[in-house]
Amino acid sequence: MKYILILVIGIGAVVSSCTRKIAGDEDCIKISNDQQHEFLVDHQRKLISMNFDGDTIDIVNLYPDNGSGCQTHLFSDQNRLIVIDCNGYWYSISQFDMKIKNDGWKWEKKLPENYIGVLTYNKASNNYFLEKKESSIGLEDVYQHKDPDRR
Repeated sequence: MKYILILVIGIGAVVSSCTRKIAGDEDCIKISNDQQHEFLVDHQRKLISMNFDGDTIDIVNLYPDNGSGCQTHLFSDQNRLIVIDCNGYWYSISQFDMKIKNDGWKWEKKLPENYIGVLTYNKASNNYFLEKKESSIGLEDVYQHKDPDRR
C-alpha cells in the first residue's frame, strides 16, 4: 500500500510539471512610449510583459527613440520569448511567468532561429504594434544603434 501511494504521488508530480500552463505569448508583449516632445517623434520606450488576463507582469526601459526610428525584434526559443532592442540589448521572457530578464548587450550576436516579428512605431496612432513576419531577418536589420550604455 505504501509503494502504491508513493507511485501515485510521483506520477502526479510528473504530470503536473509536464502540464504547466504558459502565462502569456507574443501577444502579451508591448512597448509603451513616454512622449518627450510636443510634436517630434522623441520618446522614451518601455518593454511591458502581461499575462493572458492583461495584468502587467514586468516593465523595463528600452533604448529611446530620438526620431530616427528604433525597432525591437521578437523571437521565440522553446518556452521563452527573446526581445532584441535596436541597440543590441537582449531580453528573455519566460512564457510561464512572463518575467523579463536582461540578458545583456550582445551586439551582432547570431539571431535566434524562430523569428516572430517586429515591434514598430506607428506615428498616426502614436503606438507600437507587433508586425508579424513570415520571413527571416538579417543582423543589419536588428542591430541599428551601437550604444551599449543607454537603455
